[in-house]
Amino acid sequence: MKQTLVKISLIILIALIITSCSVVKRVGENKHLLTQTSVFVNDKKTTSEEITNLIYQKPNSKLLGFPLRLHIYNLAREHKDSLFEVWLNKNPKRKDRLIKKLSKKQLDRLEISTIGFNNWLRKTGEAPVIVDTFRTRKSKNKLDSYYFANGWFDVKTTSITTRNDNQRATIDYNVTTGEPYILDSIANNIASPIIDSLYQKTKKDALIIKGNQYKVSDFTDERERLTNNFRNSGVFHFTQDYIRFEHDTIGTQKKVNNLIQILNRTIRNEDSVVLVPFKIYKIKEVNIYTDDAFESRNKPLQDSIS
Repeated sequence: MKQTLVKISLIILIALIITSCSVVKRVGENKHLLTQTSVFVNDKKTTSEEITNLIYQKPNSKLLGFPLRLHIYNLAREHKDSLFEVWLNKNPKRKDRLIKKLSKKQLDRLEISTIGFNNWLRKTGEAPVIVDTFRTRKSKNKLDSYYFANGWFDVKTTSITTRNDNQRATIDYNVTTGEPYILDSIANNIASPIIDSLYQKTKKDALIIKGNQYKVSDFTDERERLTNNFRNSGVFHFTQDYIRFEHDTIGTQKKVNNLIQILNRTIRNEDSVVLVPFKIYKIKEVNIYTDDAFESRNKPLQDSIS
């Protein structure tokens, strides 16, 4: 019963210490603690993690709505090592009295423990997130890039930072996407006849399809699909770098005309670069060794079938 009362008292004491500390205790003058960020897409607030994770600055983490780690961080003292020395030497007799009572070794351990606990508070806690205009701008650019890569070429993102007198602030991001761009014509320009033949055979499996919304990821996946297909078909030297995409949206009424270019193979010599058509490599022969004994290493190969 006694131990239970001690634990309850300790918890209450810690809670009182934490709640008595201001969350802006470590926020500098003319700085603001970020307490909330919101993203609005076409005037509707979104909670999609895919979107909110694009924001570079987020408020301090919370436990049941309470910024516990921020409060723990605020309990730590800055320059605790020097503060301990100041406290120890403030009274000329204090150090001698403690050494007599504890011993020099125990006093040193007390200092180490005090500093160690202070460091633990800082590491366990979480420094206050201060509003940073540079990071806000990076967040806007990241949102623009995300929507642009998914077909909203006319996207525009703005932000509103509300700074309050109590050194707290909120940031609202407003994304206006506009209409998405749709894939229209899909043409190709393939330099090597062999590659062109292989491309035509698997064209029906293409991942970029007329009528779909433009997405960078679809073109990335299509490049990978084509590369794997060509290499698995024996085009040994083929890499993704030989595939290029061109997009045209001028005067297309929010449609995207596409051109798939597949270049010839590049061979670099010491003083020149040569472009040659790709070719398919075939297996010439397969040798199977059933006797790997060292003494048989120089014996001629024999055809066991004949």
